[in-house]
Amino acid sequence: MCQEKMVNQRDSSEVYAIQTGPVSLVYSPLRRISALVNRAAVRELSRFVSTPRLRGSGDSIDGLWREIQESEPVFPPQCAGPVQPAFLGLIPTRRCNGDCRYCDFGAGRAQPGRMDFRTATAAVDWMAETVGRGGGHHLDVHFFGGEPLIEPEVVEVAVHRARLVAGQNGLTARFETATNGVIGEELAGFIGDYFHSVVLSMDGFPTIHNRHRPLADGRGSFEAAGRTAAIIGGGSASLCLRCCVSDQNVDSLPEIAAWFAETFQPSIVNFEPLQSGPDSQAAGLFPPDPLRFARGFLEATRVLEGAGIEAAYGALASDGPRYTSCPLGRDVVIVSPDGRLAGCYQLEERWRERGLDLSLGEIRDGEVRIEQKSVERLRQLVLDKPRCRNCFCRWECAGSCHLAVTYPGSPPVYTDFCVQTRLILACQALQALGRPEIADQLLGDPENVARLAHSPSDRLEDWACD
Repeated sequence: MCQEKMVNQRDSSEVYAIQTGPVSLVYSPLRRISALVNRAAVRELSRFVSTPRLRGSGDSIDGLWREIQESEPVFPPQCAGPVQPAFLGLIPTRRCNGDCRYCDFGAGRAQPGRMDFRTATAAVDWMAETVGRGGGHHLDVHFFGGEPLIEPEVVEVAVHRARLVAGQNGLTARFETATNGVIGEELAGFIGDYFHSVVLSMDGFPTIHNRHRPLADGRGSFEAAGRTAAIIGGGSASLCLRCCVSDQNVDSLPEIAAWFAETFQPSIVNFEPLQSGPDSQAAGLFPPDPLRFARGFLEATRVLEGAGIEAAYGALASDGPRYTSCPLGRDVVIVSPDGRLAGCYQLEERWRERGLDLSLGEIRDGEVRIEQKSVERLRQLVLDKPRCRNCFCRWECAGSCHLAVTYPGSPPVYTDFCVQTRLILACQALQALGRPEIADQLLGDPENVARLAHSPSDRLEDWACD
């Protein structure tokens, strides 16, 4: 919904060369070019970058080089002008009825309290007015927590208000929520009927799910989550099952995928690696090995695709090149229970610890007050990520989370998160070219995995340094 400032320029540095074994992948997401060539051809292409040749020399790679030279790289749009949020985020409460072993939202330490109805309606009214003024067509409202659905009255007030003002402004209201699924059947039915999308956390078979995600009273949460998934799956909402992957369930991803498909028939299954923290470590849960995660995800993807279900990995869940893979930099406005506005739904103390100011303003006396200079600060934040500059994933992963992965001062070397993302994107590109067997060979060869995972630069012009 941002006013788009398109950036177009001819730049051969946005072409990458990735070793995948006996053949290499020439990849330019900004040109939508992917090709498999041998290593000698890549070396020849890399020389062309510094020594342009006349067309028509007749060798086997001349056509590919001409395509690279003649195609304009189309950079993603950048937000400009007055704030135009991709969506409005509401946090009805920071509290939760669960006690997940890997939670990093501070729900267990959250103070009692919920969003005031006046704050919710003021935010929705402002969003509808902003969307209409910007020429948009959809009033998108997302709910975050804690567990947002333990405050159903706030959610219902916001939903009904949004439907009302959307109709008055010629907009279509769309709703999405994240939830642990531990809610009553009546509320689950309401969510299934009124919401466009529901992201429900389910970490696999009951035993591992209950270990990952116990309730605050110590009981398992799987029974309630499974019941809610079945109800929502029977409604009009798109059901996305979000599976947190730890070292405990990483080797079962294909079996989990098959079971999800048969039991719940979701639209999407999203596999996300556990982010390590003191609570998860104390519980004996650790992030999965990057290679094991990549292998499991690839196998699970094939299982799900066979059932007509989309497999997602958040860092690469995108329809095209982008500068950011999270709300930051997309003008998203997140409303905390007390009316503070920010570009991120994480706790303010977390982003302050990283040296970041992600605040945007506040809602006071029913009035939304946004500081344009804060909007511009967040727009610029997503453009400078030193670790990503030479990585072929930079336009899809876009540095992932600004708190966990690409925070200011983060190490320049690739993290485990980076490694698994690089492996997965390379395999997805190979499969898109109709060569899944090369993807399998890549993940089965430790030497090639190490070379691909840790290459300091994937840029075509740096190939000679490889």
